[in-house]
Amino acid sequence: MRILTRAITYWVRLSVWAVGFTLVGHAAMAREVTLAVASNFVPALAVLAPTIEAETGVKLRVVNGATGKLYAQITQGAPFDLFLAADALHVEKYLTNKPDTLHATYAIGQLARLSRPDAPELAQARIAIADPAVAPYGVLAMEALSEAGVEAGELDLVFGPNVSAVAGFLATGNVDIAFVAASQISGIQGFDAEILPEKTIAQDMLLINDTPDARAVFDALQSARVRNALPQLGYLVPSLDKGVAE
Repeated sequence: MRILTRAITYWVRLSVWAVGFTLVGHAAMAREVTLAVASNFVPALAVLAPTIEAETGVKLRVVNGATGKLYAQITQGAPFDLFLAADALHVEKYLTNKPDTLHATYAIGQLARLSRPDAPELAQARIAIADPAVAPYGVLAMEALSEAGVEAGELDLVFGPNVSAVAGFLATGNVDIAFVAASQISGIQGFDAEILPEKTIAQDMLLINDTPDARAVFDALQSARVRNALPQLGYLVPSLDKGVAE
């Protein structure tokens, strides 16, 4: 097995990075909220940001990376206002020590498989997945491989630092198959794409810093307009009560 850490510019840069979604004038956006966002949701958030910023009057500053790495930064005191994880587990871990923290399921993610047209069978293929030690989509990919009847020790696996990196390995010809988030496959050409409907994951968020601006963004992420946009962005819509798809 190999862990590749070189940044792939085909997709979102692998290392944790920050970008401000400045989508309405600076003068009107003096207030800012910092979000720690799992890498799979960054492209979707870029689409949703104009709506959220217009409704709240708050500029979104996004720091992205693997959920596990972002969680580690949060536990070490990183100044994030909200945490949008790629699973529910890391949110539950946080709630163990701070049970009164507001939280909700903001999306239901889906695992997808991208393959080269001439890709061999799984047992003979070089396969890229997100590193399961830090990335929930990597855990989901390992489950899918096991359920397909192949074990990790029998495979030629390449681990990406987060799920956004994984499709880049396929695009550059380093692997035959990549397990990615369904939100990543829109517009991809030259590869066979398959969403695995049985492999879904509730993606939860935390309101770490309960200020009026952060609360407004937290609420906006659950608004009808945002929820209605999720299917077009590769996500299922969560129930308002539970982390299951409606």
